[in-house]
Amino acid sequence: MDAFESVSIAYFGRSVQDKNLEAAGFRLYPRVLRSLQQALQDPQRSKAESTLVTVTLLMAFESVERTTQVSLIAHVHGALRLIEHRGPENHIHGVEHLLYTELRPYWVAAAIVSRTPSALASADWINLPWSANPDRRDILHYLLDLAVEIPALLWQFDDIEATLKSNMYSAHEISMKQASLWSGVADLTNRFRQWKVQWVDNNPDGPPQEVEVSPDDPFPRFHCRDFRTGGIITPPMFVYRDLRLAQTMCLYYSTRLILSSADTRPTDRVGPLEQYSLGCGICRSLEWYIVNAPGNMINRLAFPVRVAWEVFPDGGPERQFMYEVLKLVEKRHALGLWGSNMSEISPRAGPPRSQSPEMATGA
Repeated sequence: MDAFESVSIAYFGRSVQDKNLEAAGFRLYPRVLRSLQQALQDPQRSKAESTLVTVTLLMAFESVERTTQVSLIAHVHGALRLIEHRGPENHIHGVEHLLYTELRPYWVAAAIVSRTPSALASADWINLPWSANPDRRDILHYLLDLAVEIPALLWQFDDIEATLKSNMYSAHEISMKQASLWSGVADLTNRFRQWKVQWVDNNPDGPPQEVEVSPDDPFPRFHCRDFRTGGIITPPMFVYRDLRLAQTMCLYYSTRLILSSADTRPTDRVGPLEQYSLGCGICRSLEWYIVNAPGNMINRLAFPVRVAWEVFPDGGPERQFMYEVLKLVEKRHALGLWGSNMSEISPRAGPPRSQSPEMATGA
């Protein structure tokens, strides 16, 4: 109960701009963290539903308050380790199932940021949580089934980079490592493309629609480069049939982008033009999602937004648009994560102990 009391008092005090009430909630916070740490170290309490709920609650709180720069990602990584420790058999029913499945994009994103192979990519984790309700596995989760393979490929890429710097391996050993990476990247890239054809392009309701932006639209205007002419254009925005598809497509663009960062194949690699197009896909989706989504769903696009930021050059119109969107969301929804520019959730950051690159503050 301490966690609920601390978070609710601090958040309510912040909402009504009562500094004393907010401070009272924060005074309870260290005790909550100590109690949680003790629970995580206990073999029985660490598998309790209440411990998982507490970790998730604090993760949500940090996305709003951001008590320190590393606090949110530390809670997310802690929650991911806890979920892996509990095992897939404990996420088939009830609250545990909902916390795993509804927040699965965050768990997969945390695994990607860690850049190490994830237990969530195992067959048991892919299938067991759905065994009681297979019909609840939808377009988003079929995408995440693919995305969870990315951390292992990023680890292979980093391993090759370290190998090349060490001068301790033969040319044959290096070529074998590279061949394995290239094969994995090619296979997963093809499966991502097949997923899009099956679930989006050939959907009975049709793919997302392109709609011209109104001159009177108050939302920040996205401008990008037309590489055929060299000019700057305002592309149509994407309009979706529902929020689930919008979130899913933004995750598709972002996971494709992250995978492409490890794509060093000599032929058929995903190059800069396709990467730029994927980044633009996220930006062209932001207005529809942010205008239509309730405040408690905005953070679902935080990771794709950070990934898109890293595609675009500093000083360009693309980053200027994203900077304006970040500030708009921070102001409208009071989400500290967006105001911080989200450098801690960069897929380039590595585990939470690593130093993450700071995001520029604007173009």
